[in-house]
Formats: sequence, C-alpha cells, structure tokens
Amino acid sequence: MNEIFSIIVPCYKNSDLLTTCIDSILKQNYSQMELIICEDAGGGFDSSFFEKYIEKNRKQNLIKYDVYSNPENYGTVKNLNCAIHKANGNYIKIIAADDVFLDSSVLTKVAPLIRSSKNGCVLCDVLLCDSDLNAIRKYSSKFIDNISTLSPDECFEKLCIRNKINAVGIFFEKRFFDENGYFNEKYRLLEDWPTWLNLYKHNRKIDYYPYIATKRRISTGVVANNNPYFLADRRLVWTDIVKPNKHKIKLSTFIRAGIGAYLYTTPFLRSAYYRIRGKKL
Repeated sequence: MNEIFSIIVPCYKNSDLLTTCIDSILKQNYSQMELIICEDAGGGFDSSFFEKYIEKNRKQNLIKYDVYSNPENYGTVKNLNCAIHKANGNYIKIIAADDVFLDSSVLTKVAPLIRSSKNGCVLCDVLLCDSDLNAIRKYSSKFIDNISTLSPDECFEKLCIRNKINAVGIFFEKRFFDENGYFNEKYRLLEDWPTWLNLYKHNRKIDYYPYIATKRRISTGVVANNNPYFLADRRLVWTDIVKPNKHKIKLSTFIRAGIGAYLYTTPFLRSAYYRIRGKKL
C-alpha cells in the first residue's frame, strides 16, 4: 500500500486562483492523499466555499482534507510550519494557491523518487507560465543542469549569491523535517533559500530529476515586488548564513554575495537594477 501524500497549499490574497490549484490536486491518481489549505489571514477567504468545492469534486483517494485561516498573519514560514505539523503523510508537497501540478500522474511518478532519496528531498523541473497557465519556458540554469554532479560545498557556494532552486519543484519526505528541522522562523517569507543553504552546509544534497512536475505562474506571488519582509529576509541570509561561513567560499563569491545582499535589499537600488535590465519587479 502506498504511503499518504500530504499536499499543503498556502494561500494569501490569491484565493481567486485556488480552485484551479485544487482541481490539479483532486485529479491526481495517487492512491492516498491528504489536502491541507492554510490561508494566512489575508481577508475575504471563504473556507466553507472551498470545503464544499472539495467535497463535491473529491474522489476516494482524498482520504482527508482541512481548510482553515490563521487567526493572524503568520507569514509564509510560520504558516507552512504549522501546516507541516498537521500533516499525516509520509510524503509532503507544498504548492502555492496560484500554481498547479502538470498532470494527473505527478504524485504517482514522484513518490518512488522521494522514497529512494537519501536525504528525503527531491527537485523536479518547473514549467514557467503566464497568468493563464500558458507555457513560457522551463525553469533552467547552469546550476540546475549540473546540480547532480556538484559537491555539497560547491552547491553551497553557488547558492550564496542567490537562490537558484525553484521551490515549486521541491518534494519532501516527512523525515526531512525530522532530521533537518522545520523552516527557520527567523525568516518571515523566505522558507526555501535558507533551507537549501543550511542543507548543503551540513553536507547533505537535494536529488534532482529532470521531469516537469509543476507549473508556476510568474506574474503572481508576495515576493514579486519590494515587500519589506522579503527584503529583510534577503538581508538576513547574508548576515546569518553567508558571512559566518565566508571561510567555505571563494573571496570573489563572498564579494558578489555581499554586493547582491545590498543591491537586492535596498528598494531604490533594486528598482533601478530591474529598470536597467528591462524587467518588472
């Protein structure tokens, strides 16, 4: 019998996109699923509507679901930690309310990959999409292309400059959190980047499989602007992780990381940088 797969859906001021995400979950052909929708006090969230929607469209493989709003705004990190504590599954997938699974077989295909992972953490590919989920391109980088051959120290160094691992493609085994701890609540919005850095710092790795599992809207999300909590978290990565571990990385990497920490966390400089690059925040 397959282990339970817990799908955690954090939601904050984007419940208008939630039914599409729920549909992609309910279509999964995995045998035993648990769905946890954790809304972070964004206002105007009708939990009863989504409970009725799930009840109407569920199949027998959804053995349990929970839809709730936090009593106050916790931020992404604490919101996810609370949901993970509630999860009963051996496998855990966090998928934001504005993202979806690629097709109905994703969990069935990924479960054995997680099961065979030494560290209980698997990275799959992500398809970047517009607001209507039309494909733009696959998320890729030289780092991802070579991640399987790089040592933990090499991965740590490359991630010091910026986060190059798309969390939308990450799947966990529950033991990952038992062995490595939950997301660090020093941070409010950044659950992923500090986690990857600390994982590699302790000589652990993320297993990569070049299989597109999820679709991500690139035009939504709380960190797609000069959010002060995001900028503070970005600066904290520099002061809390990179600087204390400067002995583990090259001087050139340390300098680039320091410049990036200030360039990307000062609103004026950040905005100017994106204008020069011809990109939107």
